[in-house]
Amino acid sequence: MPTSPPSTPPVGLDALLPKSIGGHEITGILGSGGMGKVYLAKEPVLGREVALKVLKRDCGDLKGMQELLDEAVVTGRLGHPGIVPIYQVGKDAELGLWYTMKVVEGASLADILAGLREEDPATVERYTLPALLDIFRRVCDAVAFAHHHGVVNRDLKPSNVMIGEFGEVVVMDWGLARILDKQAEAKRFAAAGAAMLGGAARELTTKSAIRRIQGTPGYMSPEQALAQAAGTESDVYSLGAILYQILTQRLPIEGRGTQEMIQKTVTGQIVSPEKRAGSRGTPKALALIAMKALHLRPAARYRTARELARDVDDYVEGRVPWHPREEGWQSVSGAWDTQQGRLVSGAGVKSRIFHKARLGGDIRFHATVAARKDRGPTDVAIAVAVPSTTSNEGYQVRIVTGERARIEFQRNGALVSRRLDLRLDALSDHEIEISREGLRVRVSVDGRPAFDHREVFPMRGDRLGVSSDSTGVTLQNVTLASHGPPLTLDFLALPDKVHSMGQLAEARRLYREMAEAHADRAEGVVARYKAAQCSIELGELPEAQADLKLLAGTGYEALETLGQAKIRQKEGRGKEMWGVLLQGLDRHRGDPARLELRAMANGILEQAERESPAAARDLYLQLLNLTGLAPQETSQLCAEFLRLAFVAGGQEKVRQEALALLDAHRQRVELRLECHATLARMELPREAVAAARQHLERTLGLESVLTADDRARVGLWLMESHLASGTVGEAEILLASVFASLEPGTPAAMRIRQWRALLSCAQGRWSDAQKLLDAKDALGRGPQHLAWVLLSALIAGGGLAGANVLGVVADRTKPVADWRSAADLLVAAGPTAPFLAWLDKRPAEWQAPLALASVMFLSARGEKAAAESVRARAVEESAARAVVHWMAKNHRLG
Repeated sequence: MPTSPPSTPPVGLDALLPKSIGGHEITGILGSGGMGKVYLAKEPVLGREVALKVLKRDCGDLKGMQELLDEAVVTGRLGHPGIVPIYQVGKDAELGLWYTMKVVEGASLADILAGLREEDPATVERYTLPALLDIFRRVCDAVAFAHHHGVVNRDLKPSNVMIGEFGEVVVMDWGLARILDKQAEAKRFAAAGAAMLGGAARELTTKSAIRRIQGTPGYMSPEQALAQAAGTESDVYSLGAILYQILTQRLPIEGRGTQEMIQKTVTGQIVSPEKRAGSRGTPKALALIAMKALHLRPAARYRTARELARDVDDYVEGRVPWHPREEGWQSVSGAWDTQQGRLVSGAGVKSRIFHKARLGGDIRFHATVAARKDRGPTDVAIAVAVPSTTSNEGYQVRIVTGERARIEFQRNGALVSRRLDLRLDALSDHEIEISREGLRVRVSVDGRPAFDHREVFPMRGDRLGVSSDSTGVTLQNVTLASHGPPLTLDFLALPDKVHSMGQLAEARRLYREMAEAHADRAEGVVARYKAAQCSIELGELPEAQADLKLLAGTGYEALETLGQAKIRQKEGRGKEMWGVLLQGLDRHRGDPARLELRAMANGILEQAERESPAAARDLYLQLLNLTGLAPQETSQLCAEFLRLAFVAGGQEKVRQEALALLDAHRQRVELRLECHATLARMELPREAVAAARQHLERTLGLESVLTADDRARVGLWLMESHLASGTVGEAEILLASVFASLEPGTPAAMRIRQWRALLSCAQGRWSDAQKLLDAKDALGRGPQHLAWVLLSALIAGGGLAGANVLGVVADRTKPVADWRSAADLLVAAGPTAPFLAWLDKRPAEWQAPLALASVMFLSARGEKAAAESVRARAVEESAARAVVHWMAKNHRLG
């Protein structure tokens, strides 16, 4: 396609051009190929210039029109800035099928590469390697978009990539593209053919039915050269060929003719780019990327165009690739087994083991915390950024499984955050991932984010260690990867390094220089705070005050508060320091530096817990009285406060404190929910049941601020309360009321409906239960859908699990692989242990109803031992304990 469309046709050409096609005035010709011509045209209504493609007269048979239509159909489904848009498709009485598309004014990538080969000064100056790599990455983005929508191009090459005058990068020619889903392709093409070709019979249902070589030698993949089906890996190969040509100005495959080029393609005869004559300056990293994309085997190439682009991005941005660290482990205390990619702790108090690698840059750590063979809890800590094997500094992630399950994040031994809401049962394995990248430390457990910590002063240690006080703690599938510093360092990397070396005065000078040069940027504000921090560490408090005053009005006022608190700490004025922190936490909700305030407050709380639990209790209550806490902060602080109560006086103390908090905070939803959850896990004395129920009813009355899930949770806790008191009718009326307040079809409504059905089944009211179940609940493969299958089968059998009922359950569970462990027990009378392990990994909110439905089913079958085993598991669920006891009295649970 020409670099720029002519505004008027050359002299004599106008006589050869059609006057109009499909109502479009033809004003010029843009190009001509083997089968078609592309005209410059003007739309009849908008007057917009478009490119109009039509078949040549000798190619206008049915087959040619089908291929042109297919091209328009495939391209038309791809709405992306990097893919030429299709505007309209039509049929001309004389010239046949046509379609219009956007005109892209500029040069093709092939033209640009030719200019570079010829060393054209303007081209060389404008199209540097970074500029070409930017073009390449944008082509990858367009191709990745097409792949996401199930389309492969099959003819990617520089001549089909246009670079507009304003920097647009557009992939133009999709004539050989195909839809990967053959059924969808045939359906889409058939519909278009019926609309545009008058329903004429197609000779081919899809282009993929033609077994011939399609593509351009030098760019086509080996599988294309062998006339095999081309998938997304073939486009990745073509992208690799384009990158290769960008690096060397030559094709990866060259030969004296088409046959020789195809032979070299199918045998993978490609010379590495840096070995090409005239390309000695080719970066090795880019050469490796190109060669990976050009690998002979599709499975060895990049899986996606996006992965290919990401590696090019890493090179452009100066990011160093991740490398596995396999230097091994060094035990510091205790005995450790380090064979076969695992770590197993031996006997010894605080057994510690460190990786031998020095990890000065970013790191990624992954391990599976294995369930103990003795079924006991696991307590293990992973520390990163530790200065030495004898130090307790750095970041530490502590994982505790079992009854007191929790995960903690500490900084230099001080608690930053603790999560008590993640389910970490002792009977299951748990995946732990820790990454430190720049100023950020992230932790995930079982694929769910646990912590995301951003630092002002990041820890600079370069060791990673694992510690445990227990024997037999096992980490499996342990992997560690790292990469060094990037080509472009962080804004404050130099003064941060100087600070870490203890040169505080010099670090302060550098921080101040950067703060003054970039006063209007967030980085400058942080630099100003760090200058104040240096002054505090030097004991020069007036200097610190001067810098902190400059933080006013910057949007980072929490840093000023943090600095003032640290000044009080330096002066030994503990009470004033705590008051400053309270004021800051109440005022600076949403401030980027708020986490630092929380971390400092948590350190004080932890110290108070060690020295005086009574004083710690008062500090927690002061925090809980703040109105500026975020919902998650309120929940976490409440959980910590009740944990402290348990340490001080056991369950009785927890009950007292939870009820007192509910009395004092009648509108704080997050606090009330945390207290309710704690009370639900306890066996309450009769006099406490009534008080807990009143608070639950008050919380349920806060309907306008409760989410649907929270309404369901509170409703189920109230149900428990009524059943514990023997008022079954009240429980059923309550659940009906809660159900009516929920939107039909939501997960919350489904949970309540199934609990209502469970209560009806437990009382032998099978017809009532049948009315409560919704057939839509069977449309899925989750645990809630399995519960529906069991209940509906029981209802159909009137509470008996005969052969017919077993057959129904077997037929419904067989197609779902995830239900195999359940089916083995429920249908085939298999062992209970695999079922219980499977149950432990289901979402917590569905474990209790599924366990109860299973117990009822097993009881109906006469499998008393299995029913009792699953019943014992159901008792552990706070939303089921009273239900289980009540059902047992009604002889429905074994």
